[in-house]
Amino acid sequence: MPLNLKNKTNQLIDTRKKTFIMPLKILVFLLILLLPKTAKSYEFLSLSNEQIPFIIDICKLYSRNSAILLSESESEREMKMITMMFKWRRALSREGIASTNLSFSQLHKSLYYIKQIVRPLYIVIISNYNAIKEFSLATSTFDMSSAIWLVIFLYKGYGTNYCLSPPGNIFHLKFNSEMLVRCGTENMVQEWYSIDTNRTEVSNLATWSLERGITKIVPDSLYERRHNLQGLIMRAVIVKDSPFTTIKKDGELDGIYGRILRELCVTLNFSFDIVSEVGQYGRWNPKKKTWSGAIAELYAGRADISLSEFSITNARLNAVDFTLPILRSKNCLFFREPELFVIKWSSYFLTFTHSVWVAMFGVLIAASILLIVLNIKDGTNRKIGNLLSDNFMEIWGIFCQQGIADFSDKSSLRIAYFSVFILVTVLWSAYSAALINCLTSVFHILPFDSLETFVADGTYRLAVLRDTSNYDQFANSEDPLAKKLMNLMLEEDKLPLTVLEAFTNICENRNLAIFAFDEMKMSVVHKIPCNVIHVETGHINNMAIILSKRNPFTDVINFQLQKFCENGIMNRFVNSPFKKKSNDLVKQQPVPLISIISLLIFIQIATSTFDMSTAMWLVIFMNKEDGSDYCQNPPGNIFHLKFNSEMLVRCGTENMLREWYSIDNNRTEVNDLAPWSLEKGITKIVPDSLYERRHNLHGLIMRAVIVRDSVFANLSKNGELSGICGEIFRELCAALNFSFDIVSEVEEYGRWNPTNETWSGAMAELHAGRADISFSGFCITNARLNIVDFSLPVLSTKSYLYLREPEIFAIKWSSHFLTFTNSVWMAMFGVLVVASIVFSLLKIKNGNVRKIRHLLSDNFLEIWESITYYSFPEESSDRSSLRIAYFSIFILVTVLSAAYSAALISFLTTVSVILPFDSLETFVQDGTYQFAVFRGSAFYDNFANSENPLAKKLMNLMLEEDKLPLTVLEGFESICENRNLAIYAFDEMKMSVVHKIPCNVIRVETGHLNNMAIVLSKHNPFTHLINFQLQKFFENGIMNRLKNSPYKKKVNDTIKHRSVSLTSVISPLIFIQIGIVLSTCILIIEKCIFARKKKKISMIHHIN
Repeated sequence: MPLNLKNKTNQLIDTRKKTFIMPLKILVFLLILLLPKTAKSYEFLSLSNEQIPFIIDICKLYSRNSAILLSESESEREMKMITMMFKWRRALSREGIASTNLSFSQLHKSLYYIKQIVRPLYIVIISNYNAIKEFSLATSTFDMSSAIWLVIFLYKGYGTNYCLSPPGNIFHLKFNSEMLVRCGTENMVQEWYSIDTNRTEVSNLATWSLERGITKIVPDSLYERRHNLQGLIMRAVIVKDSPFTTIKKDGELDGIYGRILRELCVTLNFSFDIVSEVGQYGRWNPKKKTWSGAIAELYAGRADISLSEFSITNARLNAVDFTLPILRSKNCLFFREPELFVIKWSSYFLTFTHSVWVAMFGVLIAASILLIVLNIKDGTNRKIGNLLSDNFMEIWGIFCQQGIADFSDKSSLRIAYFSVFILVTVLWSAYSAALINCLTSVFHILPFDSLETFVADGTYRLAVLRDTSNYDQFANSEDPLAKKLMNLMLEEDKLPLTVLEAFTNICENRNLAIFAFDEMKMSVVHKIPCNVIHVETGHINNMAIILSKRNPFTDVINFQLQKFCENGIMNRFVNSPFKKKSNDLVKQQPVPLISIISLLIFIQIATSTFDMSTAMWLVIFMNKEDGSDYCQNPPGNIFHLKFNSEMLVRCGTENMLREWYSIDNNRTEVNDLAPWSLEKGITKIVPDSLYERRHNLHGLIMRAVIVRDSVFANLSKNGELSGICGEIFRELCAALNFSFDIVSEVEEYGRWNPTNETWSGAMAELHAGRADISFSGFCITNARLNIVDFSLPVLSTKSYLYLREPEIFAIKWSSHFLTFTNSVWMAMFGVLVVASIVFSLLKIKNGNVRKIRHLLSDNFLEIWESITYYSFPEESSDRSSLRIAYFSIFILVTVLSAAYSAALISFLTTVSVILPFDSLETFVQDGTYQFAVFRGSAFYDNFANSENPLAKKLMNLMLEEDKLPLTVLEGFESICENRNLAIYAFDEMKMSVVHKIPCNVIRVETGHLNNMAIVLSKHNPFTHLINFQLQKFFENGIMNRLKNSPYKKKVNDTIKHRSVSLTSVISPLIFIQIGIVLSTCILIIEKCIFARKKKKISMIHHIN
């Protein structure tokens, strides 16, 4: 029994040992099997944890408070990826950054966020080779320029080569795409983009470390970094006979636009291949529904850019992209000069100012009284009343260039008369020259002075250049005045093709006027066979370069053009001469039909994940049961439409096509667009232009931010807008039926602070999304273009340096003698002396018994009288020899006086101010003045963030930032208080406070141009509508009426002549005073001598 029990016990122990050993073997096997995978997971999670602070720093760099995480579809099911996503999203949430995660296949769903967020941040995780392929496939149908991308390569397989040297353009990037790439845990952050869509450009952007964060090693501005297109060749189309762009025999571009394009090619390192040369610019044919000319080439995709200039019109804005306006000109009516004139009688009195006339009559009266005193002292016994009238008539005779019959022998009277002669000579020279200027400016009597009076007159026919935007401006307009002008328009086939042909036609036909702008006339001015004049119409023409629609290089060209404006290059190009013009026709590309899908799938999937403004949609409701309500009265915004979405809807077999779009994202607008029938096809019942139809925003309220004390927009106590931009915006509100709610009022326009990496002022409000629009008038700069949308420029102005006028009272003593050279003056006085001697000899030969001394003095005065008053002395009347001599002198004096009068007016009517500098360069060289701009304005950024050596020197002269003036009035008061301070501003700023400036200020041109515009938040859906309406304001003259200061209408092109001021003639007045004092002194001396002689004579008589 014990033995059996022992055996059983041993067997039980053996069985338990075997049972324990088997699981242990399995556990060891599983550990060996899973250990590498566990190690890899640990390594992956460790690698991903290192990315968290890096991602947070990127979010802060771009000021993003949200992010979208993208990863491979299969990896989402792996525990390590789920864990990593959870950690990343929790870390971002702690920093106040909202996030979501999607797979690559769900990328199009994120379009919903693009509509809600301005340029969202995507964080892409590349964890394996399949992730690269899947992300590449997803981006092939996605606009990679619509967001900011951060791509992180987390694995070390094939990814190393792809990360450092990506093959081709695997992620379908564009030139304006912003993609940051980090390879594993490397400290260097790279930037990826593409120029020619077949290659990815890789450049180092910044370094990152846990201690220092992100340190940029390149400029902040996107296009400051991407200024090299590496020899890209663009397909170009050119218009024959363009007045602004020509091609020389050696293939070099010339003309205003030619030179600008040539400079762009050098600066951006790209070139052109001219693939087409057309005869016309291009216009929309509403019958054939096609574009013609160069516009057709770009619209059809056969060219990328046009080398010729194009007027910005609403119709063209739908077909092509325009750059910033390069040239702004006024449209005028040109016609042959009428042969009717009118004399300006008031010109005889406008030559001198009132003070000069008063001074002249004062001298006349004072000289008459003085001569009475001199005559009484001389012993005359005539009555004072007779003396006064005689002396007055003698002085008036001198003023009227008459001689004196009875010339006194007394030296005092001779000097007094001689002084009056000198004064009158100078005054008459100035008066003659000024009067000639006024009388030769002839007023034209015109039958009309505007488009309205042109139509009312009705005797003239109207012409424009064939197939240009000017024809569309009248032909496609609903304006009553435009329709009346079309009734006066020549038949289309009779319209001129070239500029020279147009101006030749108006020379041949006196009753024909052509609608064009002044630069057209200037291009053929030497070939026009007659004199032409123009009448302003009030229409403004903006000329720009055009590119194909949504061209990726439009922004970089705009960036460079803005730099040209800021550094003065544009001003130099625009001042160059003009030459040449246009004709041709091409068909519009047909619109493809969108595939039809069912309503529920369309609502739930398609529209919620797609940008509905990127295509044209045709929706057909086939279901008659459930679809009726949705088709006739859609609830909310079921298809996620935008304001600029184009969707056509047909309900079943109804004949009416409707148009759907949305204004406030919560409601769908439904409008009847066109009826359709099998026989007639589609018949439109609304305008073709998208924004011509959608001009009513139904009372939409935009959030607005305004700048206090703005020059261009002010808000009165009753809420009414004033100022140039304020009145334009008020007109926009009325025209488009929307209003604004001022949510913020700031002190400055706003500038970029590179230290804090933040925007200030109104720019900060728009960038942060707290406001939609600001109408205070903003300068267009490259830095601002990155964060806000600008409207079309509403005002172009020049920048000046303003400083207090130097208090230098400078009498132009030399002006009266600078008219002739020294040799001429010497010759004149030589003739005067020689002629006096000759006349003395002739008189002695004729039996004159007077002393030689008296003869010389009398002859000298007689010749001087001939020089000054063109008169002969009476005693020469009976002597032929003397008559011939005097007549010779008279002819010589006539020629000399005419030359003297014309030259003298140049000095007397020219107001000159002596300044220590005349440009920014000489301002820096002078160094005695300090420099100021307005705080928080674009002007400060132009100098502070520029690499230009001149800008850096100006910054050394700049006041400390906290001492810069905030308001315009404060700025001009500062230069009045500080004589050594100059402020950088433009003329409209001065004009807004001109009556409040406590001193006289003068300006110096800098050569810089400013474009002022309204700003909206980035990618605002209403930007294009506002631009459309602003362009209409330009075309119909409303803009010209609203802008009172920049464009003031000239009356018949006459020049306003400057009157001669008292300062200019003060030197002869001083001469006459010296003559009067000198003659008085001589009179006293003569009286003393005469009294002594008389006393001696009386003593002698007494002795005798």
